[in-house]
Amino acid sequence: MGGQDVAGLVELRRENLYLRQRIVDLQSDVTSLTAEGDRLRQILERLHGRRAPLPDPLSGGQ
Repeated sequence: MGGQDVAGLVELRRENLYLRQRIVDLQSDVTSLTAEGDRLRQILERLHGRRAPLPDPLSGGQ
């Protein structure tokens, strides 16, 4: 193996490690954004009354 081959392998390994870490970061971002989307969807459902409203504890339950 020549010096260029070793240098090329080192560079490929470095790039591979970077890309693997980037994938982990992006997967984390997707998870966070999915959770945020779910949270916002729940807020919208509450605001627009798409779900049955929670019982009013002050109404006496009648």
